[in-house]
Amino acid sequence: GTRDPIEDVKFLEKELDEWIVGLLSKDWEKTIRVVEQGSTDIVMSLYEKLSGLGFTKQLIEKTLVEQGLWRKRPSTWTKDEIRTFVTRLRKIGKPSVIAANKADIPPAIENIERMRKTLSIPVIPTIAEAELALRKASKKGIIKYLPGDTTFEMLSDKIPQNLKEALERLSFLLKKFQGTGVQQALETAVFHSYDGIVVYPVEDTNNYSDKNGNVLPDAFILKKGSKPIDLARKIHTDLAKGYLYAIDAKTKQRLSSDYELRNGDVIKIVATA
Repeated sequence: GTRDPIEDVKFLEKELDEWIVGLLSKDWEKTIRVVEQGSTDIVMSLYEKLSGLGFTKQLIEKTLVEQGLWRKRPSTWTKDEIRTFVTRLRKIGKPSVIAANKADIPPAIENIERMRKTLSIPVIPTIAEAELALRKASKKGIIKYLPGDTTFEMLSDKIPQNLKEALERLSFLLKKFQGTGVQQALETAVFHSYDGIVVYPVEDTNNYSDKNGNVLPDAFILKKGSKPIDLARKIHTDLAKGYLYAIDAKTKQRLSSDYELRNGDVIKIVATA
């Protein structure tokens, strides 16, 4: 197209910020009055307005301190200060990754390099159409391919010529771009931008399964530094309410309440009925 992708990204970020500012601005005068009368604090007030977006009280407080608003009366905050606060809050609480799709079509590479130099967001070249084609071919047993691989294996010699040529084209793209970029974009979003870990809850610590025998039936993405109670809360609020302790299924050891979960942990949550 003729649009500049950098301007598109900036436009989207601005729209997101304006939307969040709009949420804060609702009944803002009432919020100021309640806070400055001492009925509640500013962190709780902002949290109540923004909790639906997943922003925690800790993050809100940290951002207020960073932006120098912590000790200022809300009635003295300027519109620019509020927007700056919102932008910073979004960048920390909702980190972004750009999946620059159709990277194989000119002038995509040039645009990707410009975005990488201009934007402070990870930019991952992706070819989603190739990823879809590879997954379909793998599902049909034509090739052996795992998402994120830079190569695939032909599983049959009896492949129609047109399909063979299409697969050769896909093989060329995989080598040129070191994969389709789709898996890399997902992993960048989870493990780098979000700073997350993947944890597997189980009920049977010997077989790593649930009560029905399904092995590693679920996987939950949590922030680094999360505790076992956070995993329980992620599974179900009732499980968190009845939480007693957690067991590391790999070592069979009971974990302390302040244990920081690690990527790949297999955990059993023990709770009251």
